[in-house]
Amino acid sequence: MREIEFIRFIENQLSEMDGSNVALTALGMIEADISEYGFEPWANMPAVKVVEGHLEATEVVAEDLLEDIETMIGQEKQIESLGVEQSMRIDTIEVLKGFSSGLIDVFKSLILYFLAQEQAKIFMSNDTH
Repeated sequence: MREIEFIRFIENQLSEMDGSNVALTALGMIEADISEYGFEPWANMPAVKVVEGHLEATEVVAEDLLEDIETMIGQEKQIESLGVEQSMRIDTIEVLKGFSSGLIDVFKSLILYFLAQEQAKIFMSNDTH
């Protein structure tokens, strides 16, 4: 199996995992890193570097989400100050549950990412024998 075949194998394996956000996130990060660094450097990339990449992506998403929530709350306050009745309001508990779920999904995607790296290392060691 060549590197391209291995990459397709990982793509198929992750895409068959019910198309969840976790699998899609892992696949996207894997593909981005392989594209940027190459297959063998990706397979041997230290865990710290992988986690740093996930952290950077998570920070961007979290900041965007918080900005969106602040905007929506600001709009609710403006509407309220105009005396307009609001039938729908932001559910803070649901927002926090969603945020929490997203963070947990990042860690789950890291697990899939590291499992794929381990499979790549096995593939490379078998390919040289």
